Amino acid sequence: MAGSLTHECPQCRRSGSSGNLMRVHRRFIDRVISLLRPLRRYRCRSMDCDWEGNLPASRIPKRGGIPR
Repeated sequence: MAGSLTHECPQCRRSGSSGNLMRVHRRFIDRVISLLRPLRRYRCRSMDCDWEGNLPASRIPKRGGIPR
């Protein structure tokens, strides 16, 4: 399932099966930087946390393999 890997919020350190971070649309500058270093933009779902930022993109598994 795509997106099943969960990331921990770098600010509040929350994670879990509910997926505390959700992907959001990247800004233009994020797309430019992503040409050199693949990034994805996330926002924390926690009501107490207002973090939004970029995290490295996970490697896409090849032919059903597991991400490294």
